Amino acid sequence: MVKRKISRKSQQSNVQQTEMHQVAILQFISALVAIEFGVRAPLILSSSRGTTSLCLARHVTAYLAHIVYQIPIIGIARILKRDRTSVTYALHVIEDNRDDPFFEQKLSNIERLLVMVPLTLQKLTTT
Repeated sequence: MVKRKISRKSQQSNVQQTEMHQVAILQFISALVAIEFGVRAPLILSSSRGTTSLCLARHVTAYLAHIVYQIPIIGIARILKRDRTSVTYALHVIEDNRDDPFFEQKLSNIERLLVMVPLTLQKLTTT
């Protein structure tokens, strides 16, 4: 078996590419969430806390990024400029809210759209 030595520069390049793809995925998700929840998409990814509806939209974005695209919590936290424990809290909040039929319908609408995204976008998170 031949072992390849991967250069540090190559590893950094791969990490940067993965992070860029994760940012693109969160931007895409936030655009759909913004439409469904009636908030401005750029505010979802901003570092300011915002209104209650904006926080909920940010929580939904984090939840969908983690559940649909398997983006690690630490990656979501970095992109959203939040602590990883805040992202974990957001995931729990959304899980708890899924008991509400109206909220569940909104979330399901977005999930259905995300599942239709070409598989190539999903593969980007695993490279």
